[in-house]
Amino acid sequence: MLTDRQLEQLAKLLKAGSPAAGYATDMWKLPQIGALIRREFGVRLAVSSVWRTLQRMGWSVQRPTSRDRQQNPAGVMQWKQTRWPSRSKSLRGKDY
Repeated sequence: MLTDRQLEQLAKLLKAGSPAAGYATDMWKLPQIGALIRREFGVRLAVSSVWRTLQRMGWSVQRPTSRDRQQNPAGVMQWKQTRWPSRSKSLRGKDY
């Protein structure tokens, strides 16, 4: 369990963004936060404990919007009509 001071430091690190912590995307994931806690504070937490820690801090799940604000609707439609059919045919029957 993290102390109140460590929780304050964690909040600052999270607000700085995941790229500042060395991750490629700007979206935090629970395993990444767990690794950050382990690296910064030497405390190893299970993913469920990371989630409870964030709840204790008053944080909640934030999901990205379903569409990019800069999305090009005509380009998406063209991609769906021309590229997607060939991709979906090549994926049929493959086990993942």
